[in-house]
Amino acid sequence: MRDNNMGMFLWTYLAGILAVCIILIEAEPGINSMPDALWYVFALVTSTGFGDLTAVTFIGRLVSILLGVYSIFVIALITAVVVDYYQEKLRIRQNESILMFLDKMEHLQDLSQDELADMSDKVRQFRKKRR
Repeated sequence: MRDNNMGMFLWTYLAGILAVCIILIEAEPGINSMPDALWYVFALVTSTGFGDLTAVTFIGRLVSILLGVYSIFVIALITAVVVDYYQEKLRIRQNESILMFLDKMEHLQDLSQDELADMSDKVRQFRKKRR
């Protein structure tokens, strides 16, 4: 998260949620408190839309649309960060395996028959997977 400033992005998102709550309290006649505004925003962001609180003014609907679209981007970005993290871990693991194999190849004369047979089996398994 540090590499791609995701933390700052999430803090900005939370600040946006609070700003929308304040705007809704001021603009919407049916939303009179912070708990009501947070409940409305929760229903909006999670797409559950309970319907007990609704935006009826132009300003309320506009900020609801903006927050809804922004939330879609946030969820997509979080998903991308998680996928990237696991792909990077997989790449590191693959590189370590390749380096271990190359190290064994450089020291073939020092390997026992069992180690050589194990390397040969791993090469066969790798070739089967590649087909």
